[in-house]
Amino acid sequence: MNSLFDVQGKVVLITGASRGIGKEMATAFADAGAIVYGTASRPESISQGHNPAIQMSACDVRDRGMLKDLMLRIKATHGRVDALINNAGITSSSLASQVSDEEMQSLFETNLKGLFSACQVYYSTQKREGCIINISSASAMRAMPGTSFYGSIKAGVIQTTQALAVEWARRNIRVNCISPGFIKTDMNAHLRQNESTAAQIAASIPLGFIGEPADVSGAAVFLVSNAARYITGHNLVIDGGALSRASF
Repeated sequence: MNSLFDVQGKVVLITGASRGIGKEMATAFADAGAIVYGTASRPESISQGHNPAIQMSACDVRDRGMLKDLMLRIKATHGRVDALINNAGITSSSLASQVSDEEMQSLFETNLKGLFSACQVYYSTQKREGCIINISSASAMRAMPGTSFYGSIKAGVIQTTQALAVEWARRNIRVNCISPGFIKTDMNAHLRQNESTAAQIAASIPLGFIGEPADVSGAAVFLVSNAARYITGHNLVIDGGALSRASF
């Protein structure tokens, strides 16, 4: 492998790594020779298709203490955590008039506050140098029915990324964001099971097909590699060109 894109031996922590995009990213890093740690919100999620090359732990990203203990354990073993990927999150498709206080609180606590806390813990345990990738969503930049509060929270992830990139640049901690569009995961399997709906979704994407989790994992590996050493504060949209298409 060209050393410019090499992540061999890098220590990477990925939250929400038991399924979907997080699991695919963890697998991609492990296949590329990285030392990969992953989290799942529940212990029972760890055994679901577990890859022995990925060291999984149960960790609630809303719990700052659990996050800190995990990062300190990793650092005690390897001396560093080269990259933190904040992938853990929950989704919502509730219409604006139907979003409950409980749902808003849950989305905020997990998708933004938990992510921000993880960034803070990472910063506090790093001396110099590091890399953070936050996972947002194309919903943060394009209004669609059922994404009002979810999209607002994900927009906050992009702003958080840019602010931290500026604040932490002097410590050489790069902070970037990936915003996937419609990607095949178990969270949207119910939509894809309807052939007509799946065809409509694919037709709305300029490239003409629905993305796979692997389409996101390659970008994550790139952003952690030395090839991206001068990239920080960037939001990389991976959506097959959907955001570029006119909405009318």
